[in-house]
Amino acid sequence: MAKKVSSQLSFDPPESLDKDQVVARVLQLRGSALFTVCEPNGKELLVEMPAKYRSKAWIKRGGYVVVDKSEFTDQQNKIDGSIVYVVQHPLKNWEKQSYWPKEFINDTAADVDESSSSESAEESD
Repeated sequence: MAKKVSSQLSFDPPESLDKDQVVARVLQLRGSALFTVCEPNGKELLVEMPAKYRSKAWIKRGGYVVVDKSEFTDQQNKIDGSIVYVVQHPLKNWEKQSYWPKEFINDTAADVDESSSSESAEESD
């Protein structure tokens, strides 16, 4: 019997993550609902967006997702996991959680600085 697929767009983080779930940063869209993401330790993973949510969720490069790696550990294929949460801005609620990687805290601050500086540069043109 197939494992129930559940994925969510989420402004509010869950209380905790399962042992096979990890917060990851989106590096690249690979097409066909496949994404390259980076774990906090720097390891790159190929993950998929469940079909049920492909037309409902938009994931941009540099965004954050929660990946479940449990259903792909026994399979011999290129896919390392599936997306179970798409982290939405603002990130401050997520960053307060104990499971949020310390490696990503500075990245999120830099993202905010870059977006605000690019907006101010566009306004001055």
